Amino acid sequence: MNNFLKYFLLSLVITITSCKQNHEKDLLDSENDSLEIIDIEYTIPIILSEEFKNKNKISGWSNYNLVESNILVLANSINSFINEDDHDIENQLNTIEKYLINLRRSVYPEVFYTPELISRFKLLNVQITNTKIILNEFDKLTLVKEFDKIFQYFNNCNNIMKYIVDNKSIIID
Repeated sequence: MNNFLKYFLLSLVITITSCKQNHEKDLLDSENDSLEIIDIEYTIPIILSEEFKNKNKISGWSNYNLVESNILVLANSINSFINEDDHDIENQLNTIEKYLINLRRSVYPEVFYTPELISRFKLLNVQITNTKIILNEFDKLTLVKEFDKIFQYFNNCNNIMKYIVDNKSIIID
């Protein structure tokens, strides 16, 4: 009986100490994971100058201005979303989508009522919808690529507007 108790106590001590070491290792791993800050790169949205907006009647185009400001809010919150899971990105995407729908239904300034610009805003809307669909299905680094596409499409819209104003031929990518 004495031998049995010795072996039992020995095996119990070994089990407890090994479990404690695994637990400490898991805690260290989780602390290291939470402290890791991911440096992400994405396209920066192009913003039209106030002079350009005033000269071409864009400053009075409220639906465009709402889309532009919400795209900037989205761009500024991506880092904290990826690293801290802090912002409600889905709500921001819903807001931009709502303003894009209003933009497409609104009266465009006469010079900008072109099929090229209208189709670019539709593509932006499609990309935002796609991003909303996959928001919870992919890892955050994959989502950065989707956000990058949103900013590229928004930049394409602004570039088309600049080309139209400059009376240059419109180049479609």
